[in-house]
Amino acid sequence: LITEQADIPLSRGAEMKGKCGTNESELELSWLDQAYVLKLFFLKEGHNTSRGPEAFWRLSRIQFTYDTSERTYFKDAVSPGKHTASSHRLSALVTPAGMSYECQAQQTISLVSSDHQKSVQLLLSEVRLQPFDITADFVFSE
Repeated sequence: LITEQADIPLSRGAEMKGKCGTNESELELSWLDQAYVLKLFFLKEGHNTSRGPEAFWRLSRIQFTYDTSERTYFKDAVSPGKHTASSHRLSALVTPAGMSYECQAQQTISLVSSDHQKSVQLLLSEVRLQPFDITADFVFSE
């Protein structure tokens, strides 16, 4: 049994891009020349309740691509190269529509690697997000 472990922090110089839609949004963070790419996918949904229609948004999918041949966090990887890990049926950070999500505490989301050989844990902390209903640049709703 071969065990390798790497802690890969999101670097301050990460590049960001995204797609903002009415009901689907995407945030992509990449660092160290695309050796690490974290994609977060969001959905906005509505449903009828006894109080009337209610809408909310949630983090619906995560995809993390990492390169074990990149030497900053991996020294001598057994199978160097690009690997991908993804979430499975995710429903996280559920927030009422029109509002932002904020949490200082650490949260862990488990991802499944495409080859099912690796365990990938995404640790989130000091998070503030709002993928929909943004009224002004760099301004979060309550």
